[in-house]
Amino acid sequence: MVRNKIMAPKTDKPELILKKLHDVEAWFSSNGIKIRCTRFDLILNNFQQMVRTSADDYIKKRGFEDYFYTALGAIAFVDIYRGFSTYSGSLPKKKIEESLSGPLIPREEILGDKNVNPRNTFFELEIASRLMRSGFKVTGFNDINLKFEQYRFVVECKRLLSKSNIEYNIKYAYAQLSKKLLNVNDRGIIALTFDRSYSLNDKLLESGNTKDINAKLNQIGDIFIRDNAHVWNNFLNLRVIGIILFINFGAVYQDSKVLYSQQTCLIALRSDIQVADKELLLRFGNMINDSYNK
Repeated sequence: MVRNKIMAPKTDKPELILKKLHDVEAWFSSNGIKIRCTRFDLILNNFQQMVRTSADDYIKKRGFEDYFYTALGAIAFVDIYRGFSTYSGSLPKKKIEESLSGPLIPREEILGDKNVNPRNTFFELEIASRLMRSGFKVTGFNDINLKFEQYRFVVECKRLLSKSNIEYNIKYAYAQLSKKLLNVNDRGIIALTFDRSYSLNDKLLESGNTKDINAKLNQIGDIFIRDNAHVWNNFLNLRVIGIILFINFGAVYQDSKVLYSQQTCLIALRSDIQVADKELLLRFGNMINDSYNK
């Protein structure tokens, strides 16, 4: 298993985050992407109110859940913008437009309903942005296609909506990848996030320092891998070489009482991975790791 370092706390002041949100707004407008009455529009308006008032007053008026998902959503939109604003290819405008919809609060999604699709697409864009910011050349977005060294990578993204469907989604992603990895230099990775499967209380980590938060996130990841490694270790197609698990949580540090967006990522290796593919995946993971420090 390759363990990526924890992302440093987002120490930007709310005023600076708001400025960046306006940069995102301008970027959407310049690309003909309408935001009126979208989740982004709601987050922007909410965040403006957060800047004008104290966190306690905002929470008293709107509730902590609204505060939590507004803060994390704002930072996530800024992170996506950071990757795509410098992308020289054709933007996946339909995906971006779809990702702007859906409820602010994930528990308002209805399993099996199309209102889960916007956040699923949003996760794909988050991963694509992270890969671009890591230095990978992304060449397609229907699935995330990228070039790394002499290999063509296909990344299949799955946002796990409940703990009961984890195995099904991993197997489904594997089946999708197996149909696309046709050439000797094709490699597949399954990118997962399971924060939708956790309650708000579980997703809020409180501690005095980054080291403690890191330990808690890594424990969550270790348990996930322990409970589910049997699924990917039984894959027959050796070109599907690993799992990337992205964990997005909120963190409150006791010395600041400020909510930060916190992300860590673990890369799980297949138990039967070939030596060359193991080294390839380690290099792949190190590039992602380095991007968290930029």
